[in-house]
Amino acid sequence: MHLTREADYALRIMYTLAVNNKLTDAQTISDSIAVTRRFTLKILSKLTEAGLASSKLGAGGGYYLAKPADEISIAEVIEAIEGPFAISTCLAQGYTCERVDDCGNCIFHCIFDVMNEDMRKTLAAVSIGDAAALSPLDMQKRIRLLSEKKSTDLNENG
Repeated sequence: MHLTREADYALRIMYTLAVNNKLTDAQTISDSIAVTRRFTLKILSKLTEAGLASSKLGAGGGYYLAKPADEISIAEVIEAIEGPFAISTCLAQGYTCERVDDCGNCIFHCIFDVMNEDMRKTLAAVSIGDAAALSPLDMQKRIRLLSEKKSTDLNENG
């Protein structure tokens, strides 16, 4: 699985808005993430439509976070761009498997389902505010602690 460039840039846009913590014009955002203004505007449109960013029109206008950075998860931003989180096509809503009648009887579907849920929970537990407030090393440690806690919980609960 890999993140699309668009989702990657969306995270960087939201990070920029969180760090700036003020109305920021599209060109400034574009320059800060090294992406064309046109592509930045396309992504900002999706983020605005999803209720994660807002805009102010006119002279002196720009973009800002629609809600506090601590209330916007990494998962929300990714899903605003890519749709529901799914590491395999077999997890997509409406998918019909040609191999088995019931996906619950497929070992790989079950494995992917658990992995998908764990990854989404981890991404949902980390906010844009966390990204703006923590150093890269501290963020990495926090995510590792989240993963270790899940592993410990799994071992304790069998």
